[in-house]
Amino acid sequence: MDFNNKYETLDDFISSRLNDEEVGIWFYDNGLEKFIIKLPNHIIRAINQGCKLEMLVGQYFVSEKTYPVIGLFIYDHIDNPLIVTQSSNFLLEIDALKLILKRGNSILLDFYDELGVPVLSSNPTLSENTVEIQWQNIDTEYSNDNWKKVLDQMKLDFDAKNYQDFQRIEINVSNGVAIQSAFITDQNITTHYLGRST
Repeated sequence: MDFNNKYETLDDFISSRLNDEEVGIWFYDNGLEKFIIKLPNHIIRAINQGCKLEMLVGQYFVSEKTYPVIGLFIYDHIDNPLIVTQSSNFLLEIDALKLILKRGNSILLDFYDELGVPVLSSNPTLSENTVEIQWQNIDTEYSNDNWKKVLDQMKLDFDAKNYQDFQRIEINVSNGVAIQSAFITDQNITTHYLGRST
């Protein structure tokens, strides 16, 4: 099934992904460009306390198809960052990402915890706002085996610190951070659930 025919709107797509995925990065444009990031609560807490965020945007080419990929580096430990890898093959989402990268300073960022609850918002600034990425002939088949090969290769590249084909974008979330839920500030929380919804 063509992944883009499975969802009628970007809202449908993001709602489904927030329910189904353990972690993720999605891009939204509904008159206002937005990052939507789902992470475990203790990682969001580290971001709220000021750890560095960096996004790498790139693409792989397999069998004459284009595979857009995202890596989100979260420096909760400066020498051993958490890396969230993500493929992007929903065309409306890719269009939103293009707008975000062009505008850079007029976006929102919403963090969702492992339960799919929005817990933190920010008006981030990006280190680059003139990024031009040409993505043509994108493979939109969600179940395609090539996507697994691409994500595996991206992880190998990241392990080898092979970033030269990626656009590095620092995300400064210190502007206008707003906690949407007291849950994130509860220092008594010591366990977190990370799992797939059914």
